[in-house]
Amino acid sequence: ALESDPAMELLFVVHRNLPGIQPQKPFDMLALTESCTGSVALRNVAVTDKDLLHGPIPNVVEASSASHVGTGTGGYQTSALALGHAARSILFLEQESTRRPELRKVIAEWIDRWNTLRSDLLQLASGLSTKSASGIRKLANDIAIQSAQSALTAAKGAGFLTTHPVSQWCRESLFFLVWSCPQSVAMAHQNCLANPQPSVDP
Repeated sequence: ALESDPAMELLFVVHRNLPGIQPQKPFDMLALTESCTGSVALRNVAVTDKDLLHGPIPNVVEASSASHVGTGTGGYQTSALALGHAARSILFLEQESTRRPELRKVIAEWIDRWNTLRSDLLQLASGLSTKSASGIRKLANDIAIQSAQSALTAAKGAGFLTTHPVSQWCRESLFFLVWSCPQSVAMAHQNCLANPQPSVDP
């Protein structure tokens, strides 16, 4: 933010070899610990106009994303990653369904849902859809989280062990709720969690 106007923000690219850049200890996260995600302290780091990506403007990250549709916060690539994550859980369910007939209807619905969302995302990325990127991101988050929970239900108690891959997928799926998740998508999740649709009776 600018000292003269804190509401105005700047987005810079900062080269790692500049003096004053101090990577901090990685965070102890719920999942994805091998990413070594952590903060970076900047101590009197000098930048120039050539390093400026966007701004000065309020909410520079969201504004930068909006000027490059499909990129940045809530971009198509994050929705694609969520779909890829869901595919892993759905594959597990498909494998389970080969020996558990009660899962065959479930896996057919998962595959249809996944294929539909994949098609919608590709159409949107190609400029052939009027659907919103945030709407697709919400659906991608949903399928990542819900398919992982479906896989956990199918895996039963074994899936709750930290050594079972399904437990890892459940933890990882929650990351999509906080990683590059636009406020509109976050609030859509909040509203759905607070007021879910009627569930199917057992």
